[in-house]
Amino acid sequence: MAWSSGDPFNGVLAAYFGLKRAFVPLTNLPGQSDEYRTGGFTFSRRNPLSQLDCDTIYPTLSKMQSRAFQSILNTCKEERIQLLLVNPPQLCEEVFEKPKVMEGLPWIEGNDWPLAKVDSLYYDDHHLRGVGAELYSEWLAG
Repeated sequence: MAWSSGDPFNGVLAAYFGLKRAFVPLTNLPGQSDEYRTGGFTFSRRNPLSQLDCDTIYPTLSKMQSRAFQSILNTCKEERIQLLLVNPPQLCEEVFEKPKVMEGLPWIEGNDWPLAKVDSLYYDDHHLRGVGAELYSEWLAG
């Protein structure tokens, strides 16, 4: 993707990090027990959530975010790429009404996952622990 952008800076960054990954093994950050795996996946070994107070959140897209999303959508159409939207599972659900720019696009609702409200699978209100991420990934691939 960086190469196709035609931007020399992104090309240099892609080459640098590509070489770095080839010669420097992935390691954990100091003080964390998360396991960093190939492909950017983090298997979290953090403790389960102990307590949670939820407030209802009503996120919206700004005009700039809507324009950026429309640009991504246009690029996908030009390249014949099917865009798929995924709302990951969260213990505290957000009330999100899809903006017009997202109408008609396929949508996977992570909160429909049968284990979406099992608090022991999370280490905070919206980040799954490793075991939860594996189970959710299996459901998605299902």
